[in-house]
Amino acid sequence: MLELNQNLGIAGEFQVIVRRADGSVRIDTGMQKNLILDNGLKFYLTQKTKNDYAEEEAEDYSGSMFSGLVVGSGNQEPTNTEVKLQSFIAHTSTQRDTEQGKTEPTKDQHPNFVKVWKRTKFIFDNIRNQNISELGLVTKYWDKYNSQLSKYEKRYLLTTRALIKGNDGRPLTITVLEGEVLEVIYQINMYVDIRRQTGEFKLTTYPTGQNPETGVGTESQFEYFLQPHDIAQGQY
Repeated sequence: MLELNQNLGIAGEFQVIVRRADGSVRIDTGMQKNLILDNGLKFYLTQKTKNDYAEEEAEDYSGSMFSGLVVGSGNQEPTNTEVKLQSFIAHTSTQRDTEQGKTEPTKDQHPNFVKVWKRTKFIFDNIRNQNISELGLVTKYWDKYNSQLSKYEKRYLLTTRALIKGNDGRPLTITVLEGEVLEVIYQINMYVDIRRQTGEFKLTTYPTGQNPETGVGTESQFEYFLQPHDIAQGQY
């Protein structure tokens, strides 16, 4: 029996920037690390995910981890099983400066793992005098019909969630003033184990025309190896 296991790692990081009306930077948090929610892992594995009402949605093969970003004013620490922001404020799908790349392993940086990454900048120009303290990527944001209430309601599929933090590591609330623009740079990093895996398996063969259920076969043992190669850039 072949036992093949491919080790993968995935993590996110983000940077929050607030620009004044003249384009100058008033706030820049620098890059901060962010883990992926269970919902995000299920999305990568094309399994069913849950929307912000905890309703299970069918597998979605058309979405993207970078379809959009939501921000809110919640202050509770994230947990892996969450499916929504604590206090939703705004959503955007407006983005620019998208980049992607690949970094080979070194002795000091992610040894034995190739790092592939994708990064984009999300733009919010509709937040006026509101406090922002949490954010997350969404693969989908749409209107869903509620038959019980006979109306459409907003839904989103959250795959990451993080609290914005200051240099001291404590949660930070950012006020976006009238006329200012909120920018969030988000990057997803995936780590692919490139170490060769080896093993053995047995194979039984039978002469032509012989019934495997009643005949006598010849058992042979073979060696195999798994070697990842030609790893593409980006999150694919």
